[in-house]
Amino acid sequence: LEIIGIAMDEEGVDVVRPFAEELKMNYRVLLGSETVATQFGGIYGLPTTFIIGRDGKIHDKHVGLVSREVFEETVKKLL
Repeated sequence: LEIIGIAMDEEGVDVVRPFAEELKMNYRVLLGSETVATQFGGIYGLPTTFIIGRDGKIHDKHVGLVSREVFEETVKKLL
């Protein structure tokens, strides 16, 4: 099970990395592009977070800020 956040920032990794470190993001952050957004089914708001199962498939997608409880509930269903 993996949680991936996609950072859509035109300034690149030099801006995204300090932001992710400041927010103590403890999951992978993918530097997005229009191609990546399309491959993940579209990014229509930020932040967008994907929960990817052990099978490599996207099992859930959250657009906007989501509480810890929502993530925990989703993860528990997949375990």
